[in-house]
Amino acid sequence: MIEVLSNRSIVKVSGQDSLIFLQSLLTNDIKKKSYSYNYFLTNQGRYLCDLFVYKNTDKEFLLDINAESKTSFMTRLGMYKLRSLVDISDISNEMCVLYSKHEISDGAVYSLKDPRYGKLSFRTLVSINKVPTNSKKSDALYLADKYKYYIIEGGIDLKYEKSIPIEFGAIELNAIDFDKGCYIGQEVISRTKYQGEVRKKIFGLQIIDGTNIALLTKGDEIHSGNGDLLGYICSSHKNAAISLLREEKYLGLEKKEVIIKDSVYKVVVPPWRR
Repeated sequence: MIEVLSNRSIVKVSGQDSLIFLQSLLTNDIKKKSYSYNYFLTNQGRYLCDLFVYKNTDKEFLLDINAESKTSFMTRLGMYKLRSLVDISDISNEMCVLYSKHEISDGAVYSLKDPRYGKLSFRTLVSINKVPTNSKKSDALYLADKYKYYIIEGGIDLKYEKSIPIEFGAIELNAIDFDKGCYIGQEVISRTKYQGEVRKKIFGLQIIDGTNIALLTKGDEIHSGNGDLLGYICSSHKNAAISLLREEKYLGLEKKEVIIKDSVYKVVVPPWRR
């Protein structure tokens, strides 16, 4: 099955200063990685957007970003551009992102495994006029993988200008390089890691006794059996949900079960954290 992901846009950053420009803004080291998962943050280390960065050359980068984040992201890039010799363009009407279990080589700019977790499938960038004929516009395969492995995606799971990505598994999901040097929000991210202040972490939720998990919505509060507030829902899909919980409270639960809207759910640790 080959999916044309419906919620992705492609931004091209090109020009003489492209590498230096993006390296100073994003959380990963795009100098040494040709394909990487990144966050773009506020000065306070809060989430603005997440994106996949492909280095075509040192002077041309293709950015795979949530479509709803595209406009604000491009606006902020323009603010930081100043005198940098870069051109920022939206090429979403020319290119699209495919998701498939197998590599697609025919007509692809690239076809690489999703860098967040080894069991995810291939993300492929192709020209719109080279989309395979056996593909379809859908997110079903991707969402099945996302909620099977409880994978974080910023545009779905995080809160704009509020969430701290390091609490949402940014390290484990390969979004941060702590050796690359400075970028926007870097001081907050480094301090959070090295001072051991990551008290909240991502957990999965599963159905117990036929509870309808699809009724859960982002921000729903999660409580223990005795009423203590543990955290909140990040997102849900079919029979699984992703949550952000205070870890010490989770570890103190006699049963790894929680209460949401008067229903009971089983808490599981994502495989990428084990």
